[in-house]
Amino acid sequence: MNEFDVMNGMHARAAIARRRRPRRGFTLLELVIVIGVILVLMGLALGVGSIVVAQSEARQLKATMTIIDSALSEFENQTGRPLVFEGSATQTRYDHCAYPAREYDYGGNPPDGFGVYYDVPYSPFLDERFTDPADEGGFGWTDMGGICAPWEPAGIQVRRQWLAATLSVLAQNQTCAAMIAKADPALVHAAQCVVGGTTEGATFQVLNQREFIDPWQQQVYVIFPGRPFVDGDGDNIRDVDGTIRTVEEVTYGICRNQRPLLVSAGPDSRFGRLQDDIDDQDYADAQDNIYSYEPALP
Repeated sequence: MNEFDVMNGMHARAAIARRRRPRRGFTLLELVIVIGVILVLMGLALGVGSIVVAQSEARQLKATMTIIDSALSEFENQTGRPLVFEGSATQTRYDHCAYPAREYDYGGNPPDGFGVYYDVPYSPFLDERFTDPADEGGFGWTDMGGICAPWEPAGIQVRRQWLAATLSVLAQNQTCAAMIAKADPALVHAAQCVVGGTTEGATFQVLNQREFIDPWQQQVYVIFPGRPFVDGDGDNIRDVDGTIRTVEEVTYGICRNQRPLLVSAGPDSRFGRLQDDIDDQDYADAQDNIYSYEPALP
């Protein structure tokens, strides 16, 4: 046996020994570290994904708000006046949001007992313009007679009707209607009410009025500016745009330049109050609200 044979034999035995040697597995510590790294990466991925989705939803909402805001501006451009809100039932209509009657007629509607013309009533279901059938000159709103809670004209729920009434008024204008038709149908669509249940699920009634629902399934509100501030309004706060400050403005946001303000409660679905103390929870709840434009500061 020569030297080469010896060397080859040694290499062969060493290779066989390596193959027979049991492989070393992961220790418990190594497994814990690997799993920990995987969980951290998954958490980062989910966090980034949630942020991306939230940003996309906010952009979707802002784009739809811009469309409705543009329709409001178009209405004002064509009529030479802003769309007028009747006002709050807790104050006289003249002392809240409505404008006094002038040389022009607001929408051809007769003045109310205060001599005020308005487009959007405080309680649309109590206004024949909204409940009369369309073939009789009304908006043909569906009154569910208490079955549909969001449309009850009582308490805070009445605020859900104001934007729906605004959309109905704007839809009577051909140009404004064409603009609103471009809004995202997932957000601006016919209102529905649950009227019963079956074994397969709830039964819905589609209403004749449209509503604006944000991506988090909450109603978008419209806040109207107050009427012009006049002499003798000492008990009212005068905003920089020359209007009195309303209760809704204090709660949801102060209008600028006598323009209606659209507001969503945002991802947390809580409106809060902008004018509360910065350490108050209501103030914190308002920080993720989304607006059609930046409201004026108190």
